[in-house]
Amino acid sequence: MLFPGTIFRDLAQLTYTFGFIGITNALELKRMYNNEFHGKAGYYFPVPDKIFFTNRKNPRSKIKSIWFYARTRSERNGFHLGILTLRQIKDRHPELKIYLAGEKSIKSHADFDYVDVGDIKDPKELSKFYSKCDVGIYLLFSKHTGVIPFELMASGCITLTNRKLYKTYALKNGFNCIMGDPIPKRLAESFDKIYYDIELRKKIFKNGLETVKGTSKEKELQKVYEYIVGIREPD
Repeated sequence: MLFPGTIFRDLAQLTYTFGFIGITNALELKRMYNNEFHGKAGYYFPVPDKIFFTNRKNPRSKIKSIWFYARTRSERNGFHLGILTLRQIKDRHPELKIYLAGEKSIKSHADFDYVDVGDIKDPKELSKFYSKCDVGIYLLFSKHTGVIPFELMASGCITLTNRKLYKTYALKNGFNCIMGDPIPKRLAESFDKIYYDIELRKKIFKNGLETVKGTSKEKELQKVYEYIVGIREPD
């Protein structure tokens, strides 16, 4: 049986055959549009808003909290994989405080204690939430990186995500995030790497800040404008 999300994705991809100039905020989407559909697309970097920031120079000395981008209605966000991963992490580190965020009311059926913070709409409140957490689990199973990992970097929260080749142009395992194969045991083991290795955590924290440093929405949206009016050709 096809999931609705799969149907919508296939319908959306039909438009890629219309011959339009594409504008993408994921490099892999640009490559797919150009290579698989023989189109022309430009790319702009998904820059986080300036309200996402941290005053800390280093991560906290001990990981105390972790949050999961928990979206039960979106198959691409690996909800059940995330819950099973958290179960293993909680077994290994029962002292951790776990937050679930991403939907108004999360029906997880998780058999561990967690705090449901719901769907935080206010970007300033979201920035505060990211900043108080040490690690964020963000799973994604589509040809897109999303802006959330970069918001986390800017907020001083380390991203734990599933390993996938398309992500490596912006997210680099052991450099500005930590990755694991999409298996609960492997993701939990990746979490352990940063839990026990403060130097690795410092490296990822600092490189995350460097990744988003100097980026500008104004500069990236200028690219979009130039694509639209024909000043800039898709490269």
